[in-house]
Amino acid sequence: MSEPKDPTLRVTDVLLRAIVPVVAFGIAMPPATAFGAAADKPAVGRPGVRIIGVPWRRHAIDASSRGADGVRLLDIDGDGDRDAVSAWEEGGLVRIYRHPPAAACRHPWPAVTVGRVGSPEDAVLVDLDRDGAVDAVSCCEGRTRSVFLHRAPAPATTPAYWNPRRWRTICPSATKDRGMWMFCEPVDVNGDGRSELFVGAKGAGAVIGCLQSPHRVWDPATWHFRELHRVGWVMSLIAADRDGDGRMDLLVSDRRGSTSGVFWLLAPNRSPRSGGGNHASAAARRMDVWRRHDVGALGEEVMFLHLADLDRDGTPEVIAAIRPRTVAVFRRSGSGHVCHRVELATEAIGTMKSVRIARWGTDGRPRVVVSCEHADGMRRGVFWFFWDEIDRSELLLHDISGPVGVKFDLLQLDDVDADGDPDVLTCEERTNLGVLWYENPAVRAERTQH
Repeated sequence: MSEPKDPTLRVTDVLLRAIVPVVAFGIAMPPATAFGAAADKPAVGRPGVRIIGVPWRRHAIDASSRGADGVRLLDIDGDGDRDAVSAWEEGGLVRIYRHPPAAACRHPWPAVTVGRVGSPEDAVLVDLDRDGAVDAVSCCEGRTRSVFLHRAPAPATTPAYWNPRRWRTICPSATKDRGMWMFCEPVDVNGDGRSELFVGAKGAGAVIGCLQSPHRVWDPATWHFRELHRVGWVMSLIAADRDGDGRMDLLVSDRRGSTSGVFWLLAPNRSPRSGGGNHASAAARRMDVWRRHDVGALGEEVMFLHLADLDRDGTPEVIAAIRPRTVAVFRRSGSGHVCHRVELATEAIGTMKSVRIARWGTDGRPRVVVSCEHADGMRRGVFWFFWDEIDRSELLLHDISGPVGVKFDLLQLDDVDADGDPDVLTCEERTNLGVLWYENPAVRAERTQH
């Protein structure tokens, strides 16, 4: 079919939408709803959809390499602004970006290449050795199939941090050639101030596991790997205390195979031990099991997740981007979850990749910000809509990216320009827009109105 050429054109496709609650059991699925069954799919409604608005201003943080694949944020220098790290999959680079002052944030950001590795899929910032200098971890797929640790030479407030020749990279022996690693979540499970690295992979034999180094962090041989759960293709790993026991659990999205869906891995009474095996008793090994508790979307291709308190009741909901074009919200209900789904069945957008909940302006209404891949032609790759409008006869999708860009990635929200509203950060790897951010026009619009 031909692509719509006017961003305000009324789309003739329909929006498949429903708010019929159904329960996805959290403790154990009964035989009738085993893995692969869509137990939480509600009935289908058919309101319309329309794309409105003009694209937000796009600013490049870095477009100097190829295949920017995800962006993660952390304040590495203590100035109150969150800095960024990204992995360039085709370029083979891991780069850290320093958030500049507001007056300079619309220009490319100061950066340092902290490592050169093959097919990096994800990168995250963490102080591995607790020396005050924030290091980086990268996960690699392709032929590399390893996790890499990038050692900072000094704190980020010093010139040495921004000198690429001062950085050192090691590969923990326990991860070498072990899997196509897709995501890493640093978590201090046992409260000793040192982060364990929870990593997830994809493909044959893929697992979620815990990397732990009880002694010398920068000795590759000291890292031990403990398998926690078999998976098909991990997208998200999010650390949060689901059951209120004071221990960090793992929220997971798995997009492929018999294990696919959204689920929690609940932390055991003891932190994951390094090693174990024959030296641990059967009872001790049972205490170390991270048990799976299903949330929903079983058997579906779930992409990135977000935890947010959508209704401001003090309990965060799980928000999921599900291919091809579904946003699902899972609310806790007893031992399970109630699911509300919005199915955006329109060719005017790409397929779901990431989702975030944001509020701006004075109305306090929750906005759902979405990124897509396969946004070729005139399709939109980044947009937002009001969550409280999903039951209307027509749902308005507010443009952010315009038709420029094809494959967007993980979304982050941050007030980049310090004007009081959240801007949108992401990556685009198909047309090499690189690491970028979109400037929220809300404050500018309010000033114009007044």
